[in-house]
Amino acid sequence: MLFSTARLEAAANRWEHIVRRFALACLLAGSAVLPAIAGSLTVINSSDYHIHQLYVSPADERNWGRDQLGKKTIDRAERFTVRNIPDGNYDLKIVDEDDDECIVRNVTIEGDMQWMLTDTIIENCVK
Repeated sequence: MLFSTARLEAAANRWEHIVRRFALACLLAGSAVLPAIAGSLTVINSSDYHIHQLYVSPADERNWGRDQLGKKTIDRAERFTVRNIPDGNYDLKIVDEDDDECIVRNVTIEGDMQWMLTDTIIENCVK
């Protein structure tokens, strides 16, 4: 009887060791992925323009993707946050209430950041 109890204890110890290693591997794998999706860009509209569309695309890419605002707008003194942006350089396309487009090139996004949209930026942007 003593022999079978020792075997059961040894098997239980091996199983516990395997479970602990698996849990540690999952934690390490998760921590490697999290920093890549943590960034956000908060656009603060301090201009006199009402923003009806906002596009964020990796710098110099030809495809703008979807409008980040959807049915929302960013009026004067309002803000809007785009989440889950990996660190890097981006081009921003802004469309106002008159459908005028403004492209701001090479905006560096690192972590959670705020970007102030001003009349000067809109009036000097690439159209």
